[in-house]
Amino acid sequence: MKRREFFGLSAWSLAALATGCARPPAMQARQMLTLDPKSGATLHNQKVSIPKGNRSTLDSAGHGFLLANGQSVLALDFAGQSCVIPGPDNGRWVRPDLLVTAEKTSSDIYRVCGVHFPDGRILWSQEMGYGQILGFDAQAVYVGHLKGVTCFELDGGKKRWENTEMNELKSWCVLPSSLVLGLGNAGRVCWLDLKNGKLVRSLTTTTTPNRVILVAGDDEYTLTLTRRIALAAFRPDQLKPVWVQPITAYDHQALLLGYANRIALVELHESSVAVDIVTGGTLWSDSLCTHISICQDVALLRRGRGDTGGRMSLVLEARQLRSGKSLWKRELEDIHAVTAVNGENFALLTT
Repeated sequence: MKRREFFGLSAWSLAALATGCARPPAMQARQMLTLDPKSGATLHNQKVSIPKGNRSTLDSAGHGFLLANGQSVLALDFAGQSCVIPGPDNGRWVRPDLLVTAEKTSSDIYRVCGVHFPDGRILWSQEMGYGQILGFDAQAVYVGHLKGVTCFELDGGKKRWENTEMNELKSWCVLPSSLVLGLGNAGRVCWLDLKNGKLVRSLTTTTTPNRVILVAGDDEYTLTLTRRIALAAFRPDQLKPVWVQPITAYDHQALLLGYANRIALVELHESSVAVDIVTGGTLWSDSLCTHISICQDVALLRRGRGDTGGRMSLVLEARQLRSGKSLWKRELEDIHAVTAVNGENFALLTT
């Protein structure tokens, strides 16, 4: 057995011993490619072995592929080492050697764990009312739950702070110095200090009751999208928006597809739209994409394509982030192929 396959089985083997089940999961061979973002050329190609089945992509922070199927989380780094954590259906890859997973263990218990990579050891565990991982930085992970928001240190899982005044979370984003939250259905946005969880400032984006469903940005500009109302950007020293871009009443399920270099890629107007959050200008738009990865100044778009025989394929298209200029395209028969960012290049996991 190859070394990377051993790591892929280790967590499952431990679970099997605990439950009395000795049968390991069925494995499948996959190809992991490294692609040049400008040309699409394959820079590296290697075979890896992972458990069979289709999984959705989670936030891997550039450490590898992080995939979930509702019953477990699979982490696969770019060197081919892998780890399966049975149980959780959500997680973040916060450091090369550390995952944070989340699992609803009952109707009212939400368990968050720090997991060592690649051996799958549980380093710490915290339980609370049902919630959601909001994000993380180099020191901590931020979790929203029924009683508010709690900050746990990545090393050891110690509770750093808890804010019980924040509830009805509708959107969230971790900025360099603050946690931004969209609350309730009144267009309210709050900024919490990452160090102590205290409220730094708050504002209301609209006089028409509605929820803020999207936030993104940095410490200087924060982008908000208020359902059925408008896109807007705010600066720390201003309560009024720097700019406002009205949207239609039909744009009520918008998603943030990607963010980098003060450009937000947003699902809007039944298309993927690149918005400059400094000026509010639309830089370019394209047909709706299911997922976008950003590397350097290149956005990699994913689309499904069907033929007359009913077969589906996956089309990857790289575009310059600011101009929208198409750089290259690649069509794959594997509709379930996933993408990630490997340093200054794209990574692709496919059959």
